[in-house]
Amino acid sequence: MLLPLDAHAHIESAHGPDDLASAGAVLAMTLSLEEAALAVDRREPHIVWGVGCHPRRRKAQEAFSAKLFGNLVEQTAVVGEIGLDTGSRVPLARQLDTFRQALAVLACPPLQIFYWPFSGGSDLPALHEHCDTLEAEETMTQLKVIVEKHADGYVAYPLGLKGVVVGEGNSYEEALADVKLAIRFHIETFGEDVFQTDTPVLEAFVAETAISAS
Repeated sequence: MLLPLDAHAHIESAHGPDDLASAGAVLAMTLSLEEAALAVDRREPHIVWGVGCHPRRRKAQEAFSAKLFGNLVEQTAVVGEIGLDTGSRVPLARQLDTFRQALAVLACPPLQIFYWPFSGGSDLPALHEHCDTLEAEETMTQLKVIVEKHADGYVAYPLGLKGVVVGEGNSYEEALADVKLAIRFHIETFGEDVFQTDTPVLEAFVAETAISAS
């Protein structure tokens, strides 16, 4: 009888072999290089631990090292949880830099890469092509963008687009530049259907009101 196969599971590396004895056959994806370093040398009978750097994990993205990634890749047959996520609060420029470094490392070894687009969309080769064309000339489509100031920086997001698109930065200008990059990638990935043409946003207002807690 064949074991059930889970081709994309998140398992904390703290779980011991006894905890995973009845898990079946699993491709276990780690979310950071730190986690992968603790997992890839494990030898469970039916579990393969993969190397990943999740685009929603800020610390993992900022700590990414191509050298360490390459060393970890040599110890496994699976790479997963790498890619881009326009809904992440990690700046897209940072995600692109990490993803490009990872793809450069993976250009030589014959590995199975598991890429899961957050909102559906293109496959890996098409996504890689989008990465290389983000510097193309901007379209003249006008969008309204909300920029919020928070204690730890600025967050920006557009109105009138389907899906979640977020930019972030330490300043107003950085957040605006980041969300423009995220918008362009979002449109190039999912096409012009992302525009909410049936109910376009004409104006945007910020208002304050008092609400009773009772």
